[in-house]
Amino acid sequence: MSEEKKIICEAIHKKFLLIHIMKTAGVSVVKSIPEGAGGGTKHAHCRARDINRDSLSQHCSFAVIRNPYSRLVSLFRYWLSWTDYGKSSGASAFKRALKKVENDFKRFCEEIWIPRKNFPIDQITRDSQLSFVTDDSGKVIVNHILRFENIDEDWEKLQIANNLPREYITTLPRLNVSRSTGSHSKRPWREFYDFELAE
Repeated sequence: MSEEKKIICEAIHKKFLLIHIMKTAGVSVVKSIPEGAGGGTKHAHCRARDINRDSLSQHCSFAVIRNPYSRLVSLFRYWLSWTDYGKSSGASAFKRALKKVENDFKRFCEEIWIPRKNFPIDQITRDSQLSFVTDDSGKVIVNHILRFENIDEDWEKLQIANNLPREYITTLPRLNVSRSTGSHSKRPWREFYDFELAE
């Protein structure tokens, strides 16, 4: 790549502003942006409505959304894989709560996630994905919404839409994948739900 084209490509990537919703491939997206572009602009787990409107308008803002049922299973697996819960009382309570429900997904939903008990994670983690991409009136205020289930193709289309030459388009690595041990490790997310829980 010539130095001129490299500068142009990095400038395009710098325009990207990722609204990072937890467990929607945000780490992979950030890592796929060339180092010279500074990893683009990202607001880790921050809603678009909480970002300065001038900054939002000056960038190509986008978010990745995911089937909420699949995302919750991914979050559950992610938390099960934790080895360091920290020393805060909230983190300790969360660890005890997971142990109390015996790492059972249905009990986790009924006793922790739905009633919002013993949950040290920031409120924003529990907010709907819609709240990340809309203003207070419910209007979508990001430029692009990518689907996790179609992330490779959508990420390529986003770069092309921003005039990045096809030969310089980056691909997404698989990073920060939720893993857990035991019976939860390889089960498809649909198997975590029964009819009652899905409702």
